[in-house]
Amino acid sequence: MGKIFIEDTEITFTEKKHVDDGSHVIEKNFYICRTVTVSEFKSSIYSYDEHQKILVSRTNRFNEDYFKIVLFDDKEAKAWNIIELPSALQITIKRKGADCFVVVGDSKFAKHIMSQVSFCTLKSSGKVEHITVSFNKLKEIYFMDNGDVLIDYCDFEDEDKKIARHTLQLYESSGTMKRSFYEYKDGDSAVFSYEVENNKIKIFKREN
Repeated sequence: MGKIFIEDTEITFTEKKHVDDGSHVIEKNFYICRTVTVSEFKSSIYSYDEHQKILVSRTNRFNEDYFKIVLFDDKEAKAWNIIELPSALQITIKRKGADCFVVVGDSKFAKHIMSQVSFCTLKSSGKVEHITVSFNKLKEIYFMDNGDVLIDYCDFEDEDKKIARHTLQLYESSGTMKRSFYEYKDGDSAVFSYEVENNKIKIFKREN
């Protein structure tokens, strides 16, 4: 199971399960025994202020465990289901404004799942709009001081994962892409790298 970080705080959780005896029925030539499995999931709470809190629970979808991440405002008596992500991902949540959250799901310890970055915008109706960028491997992510998000990722071009396509893109906190700096594949004649310093992005090109 992956870890969850909200801002710079790790969410801790424990889970207990026990089985309760259910009914016992004899029907003709069959004996039927029903049991009930009770699961208790307990997680720490992250508070933005005295009213707004992040609540984390776990649920099951299609025989796979997911973390359900909810923002609850007890002053407005309202809750927003920010996102549900596979529990195998390493999850980082950053708030980029009153109504915008950026959720990173890194699959570095779960190679069978795609990594992703989701831009989640909360609506007054209680709904949440999502824009998601999915890829095979997250290399780096930078949260800029102005709210923008720089994503350095790669996708594999072959089943053996020997040829990667490298991409560097800049997004607004709403999920709108501002700029794609470069894209190249392993073995191309020109390769690129970058550097972030004082919230400025420098691109370097090198010929193979």
